[in-house]
Amino acid sequence: MKHSTLMDTDDLEPIIKPKEIDFDTLSIEELKEYISNSPIIIHNAPFDLGFLDGELGLINKEKINKKLVIDSLEIARNKFPGSQVSLDALCKRFRIDNSKRTLHTALVDCDLLAKVYINLTDQREPKLNFNTDDQEFKNIGNF
Repeated sequence: MKHSTLMDTDDLEPIIKPKEIDFDTLSIEELKEYISNSPIIIHNAPFDLGFLDGELGLINKEKINKKLVIDSLEIARNKFPGSQVSLDALCKRFRIDNSKRTLHTALVDCDLLAKVYINLTDQREPKLNFNTDDQEFKNIGNF
């Protein structure tokens, strides 16, 4: 795979910015540095971490810190018990267009997961606090 995308969540703010990484030239040290203290959002984390940790073990590198992993599948199971919570099912639930997902590819899945995660955590729009007890609000129209 020549290019893939990791999601930089900037401390879980609702704006998720992809960073393109060329795995042909990226060293494992650079990858570990990039994700070292950042939360990693994975749909079905045990599955992906099995592969990642296995590969890291082959080259005698430390495994991914599980404390930094957010499993969106686990969040979805807790939020929608008994419902289908595959990435495709969640896209359908949140009306996210997944028509580009003709094949299981990292780039498309990362984009879809970013959108699903924002919906799962109710961060679709900024939370606005319209407090009607605010004196300035009450004075509107009092000239």
